Amino acid sequence: MPGPRLRDARRVFSNPHAAAAAHAGQSLSGQARRMKVDVSALFLKLITSPWLPSRPVRAGLSALSTLQARRQLARDRRRRPDVANGPWRAACPLFLLDGFHGGIAFWDWIMLPKGGLWEAVLWPLVGEVIVGRALELGLPAVLELDGYTYQAMAARQPRALARLAKAVASGTIELVNGTYAQPFLDVLSGESAIRQFSLGLEVTERALGAPVRAYACQEPCFTAQLPQMLAGLGLSMALLRTHWAPFGSEPACDAPLVRWQAPDGSWVLAVPRHSWMDYATRRDVQPGVLRGNITGAHISQWKQTTLRSMARQATESFTMPCLISKLEDLAPPDAPTPQAAALAATPGLRLTTLAGYVQEVLAGRSPEEVDAWRPPADGLALTLPWGLEADALPRAMGRAEATLLAAERFDALAWALGGPSQEERLRAAWQAVLLAEHHDLTVCGPWLSRRHGKPMSAVGCDLCAEAEAAANAVARQALEGLLTTIDATWCRGRALLVFNPEARPRRVAVRVPGLGRVFDGQGELAVQADGGDTVFVCELPALGWRLFDLREGQPPPPEPVGRPAPFRNAFFRAEVRSDGGLEIWLGGQAVAEHGAILTAWQAGEWWDSRRGVQEVQQVAEGPVFTRWRVRGSLGPLPFTQEFTLWRQLPCIDVRVWLDFGRGMPFGPQPEDGDGYYADDGRKLCASFATGPGQALRGAPFLVEETGLAQFAGVAWAAVERDGTGLALVDRGARGYTYDRAAGLLRRVLAWSPRGYMYASADSIASGQAPWTILRGRHAFRYSLIPYRERGRAVAEALALPAVALTGTPAAGSRPGVGSLLAVEPEAAQLSGLWVQGGAGYARLWNAGGAPLEAELRAAGGLTLQAVDLRLRGGEPLAGQCVPLRPWGVQTVRVNGLGVSS
Repeated sequence: MPGPRLRDARRVFSNPHAAAAAHAGQSLSGQARRMKVDVSALFLKLITSPWLPSRPVRAGLSALSTLQARRQLARDRRRRPDVANGPWRAACPLFLLDGFHGGIAFWDWIMLPKGGLWEAVLWPLVGEVIVGRALELGLPAVLELDGYTYQAMAARQPRALARLAKAVASGTIELVNGTYAQPFLDVLSGESAIRQFSLGLEVTERALGAPVRAYACQEPCFTAQLPQMLAGLGLSMALLRTHWAPFGSEPACDAPLVRWQAPDGSWVLAVPRHSWMDYATRRDVQPGVLRGNITGAHISQWKQTTLRSMARQATESFTMPCLISKLEDLAPPDAPTPQAAALAATPGLRLTTLAGYVQEVLAGRSPEEVDAWRPPADGLALTLPWGLEADALPRAMGRAEATLLAAERFDALAWALGGPSQEERLRAAWQAVLLAEHHDLTVCGPWLSRRHGKPMSAVGCDLCAEAEAAANAVARQALEGLLTTIDATWCRGRALLVFNPEARPRRVAVRVPGLGRVFDGQGELAVQADGGDTVFVCELPALGWRLFDLREGQPPPPEPVGRPAPFRNAFFRAEVRSDGGLEIWLGGQAVAEHGAILTAWQAGEWWDSRRGVQEVQQVAEGPVFTRWRVRGSLGPLPFTQEFTLWRQLPCIDVRVWLDFGRGMPFGPQPEDGDGYYADDGRKLCASFATGPGQALRGAPFLVEETGLAQFAGVAWAAVERDGTGLALVDRGARGYTYDRAAGLLRRVLAWSPRGYMYASADSIASGQAPWTILRGRHAFRYSLIPYRERGRAVAEALALPAVALTGTPAAGSRPGVGSLLAVEPEAAQLSGLWVQGGAGYARLWNAGGAPLEAELRAAGGLTLQAVDLRLRGGEPLAGQCVPLRPWGVQTVRVNGLGVSS
């Protein structure tokens, strides 16, 4: 991501290009100085002008960049050891990892009209120096670029990529990370995280002809289950350090090398951060950040005096031999490392790759002899700017991923029925979603992309919309094909096919456009009108379908509106108070005493929706659901909340509409000081008084108890106490806070700051952009699940929505009810089911803390083969059972997949 130097993007051009321009025209530069003209400013204004043709501008910049790169390499060839402070007398060498971070996403989209900064400036100016040093001087370097960048370079910069491949083949340049788009892993689903790696590793190896063996990142892109993922993907080591840390951090461990263990027991070798390494470096260059660079992660600290001091601290803390690591943005003025050649020639210092350092520390030992280390709970913490731009991109990512995962299952059904798979179309959709998950599109959302003419977050939303449209088309084609094979001759109206994408039987709510009556083979179902739609609840088989008859007709009219009456079903009881707050009970236990209260901080005062309630009404009552509506104002902001309570379902669906008008700042502001962007409790939140209890959060392949006051929850978060719990479910929202003393759980909805450090209206200067202030009407939705059984609540929170399709009744041969695959027990979650390379694959996850055997059931009998996360191998499994460790993940190749009735 852009580090502190992008506080003003003009610095990208301030030094090298001004120097190159001056060298090319000394007389012009001298005359400009005599006239007191800022050559750099004029140069920047010229190259970023929308009126100049972009191709000649990029060609000129490329020529200047190449000239500067040649000069730097010429200086490197004349390198001299850095012995200004006397010879190095450390007991063992200090290892230096000269690493670089970045890629085409974001960096190629800024500053220049129509983009092109990566190709015209960054790679020829910085990348070519790194490659040249490796090939000519043997200087080791580490590249943390994403698979998308290597894929794009193969198409647009084949000559540069060929030189890089040669340097990688020599072993001098090491490739690390391996993801497709460098996401914040801890805010993704486990399935998305694996797809990031599997696709990223594939395109990287194809582009460069070399495998990625190690994981490292500049940002806090770690998660507790990462060792399990890395081991299953074939990566054997990691650098467990956040090098630029405003948005997260990791725990310290005073050992040069550890076996980093995941909750399931898997491990990889890891170089941890040490206790004497803090995040104080360069906090001042980016006002407002909670943390800066980790110790040693900037060229200003790669000096003899500073390095000697770090060596002393490493010796005193028993962390020698010590690795000082730097993953700098692949952009000037701090890259390429100007003193790298001199440091490499200095006795007592050794430039290295991560693999080279690990081998030095092992010194012939086997990896199993290294001490195991499991980071403490809550050690991997994130402080992301939740609510920025109303979390439009995270919400779009959640919708697109859910649609895509369901579409893969529908495609697997079509393939099992003998049709062709649309795996290539689904793969392209995954590429779009994975690119949208790029960390810079999240934290730099309000930064203008000049290539696209819109903010980065909007680019991500467009990618998600593209993927969602493709997934919907695949799903529709698969279900239409299925419908033609089903005997629907008994239908007197339209054939209505409802499909459950989960591998367990479920009771679901179904919404069908238009008003009508619904019948099955037993008779008429209870339905209810909702606007112009027909809504009903039905039972569906595991990963299967049920056919209904949708006939013309009017559902019963709704009951008259009025004051809400207390609601009770077989699962919970609820009431809405006169101040708009929800009360929810399980038996005699209150799981929410004041729920769905909207709060926000603005200009020294709290806004609270209870003070502005104007209307509380029951607006729908019928055999399927009851709906309550609350209207009022949150400070000056009009709001509407609706609560839909289902008679046969254990959940409450919540919708919120807020009108921000022409725009108003609220929540923490830049003038509030360090960490303002992470002060989630003062943003606009939905608050729930749950009482003191234990907070839980969804994480990639993990249900984690957390003691953090603020945390990220993937798809859901919950509070449990006295044997009951309340889960907030939303695939889009990620930001939560929990005040345990007050018993208050908050879900972040929106934040409207006047300024933000990674906002830019012109793609050059940072701090201000029109997109940080929320305007107009915004809608939010989430669900509440009161529960007694955690496993059941987790399964419901992760469930993909059922899909309905109407069509003309056909005289097919299949029955009206069928199932493709069932997985038991409930703790065994089906993470993914898809077709690849002419074979079917299923990924299973143990969502509980005890070992289990997952049983897969389908018609005709299955044969299963265990494969790794890259689908390699094929160890036969006995019967139809898959053993799973606690929190374990296993992928299987599924042979003989068929449909049962």
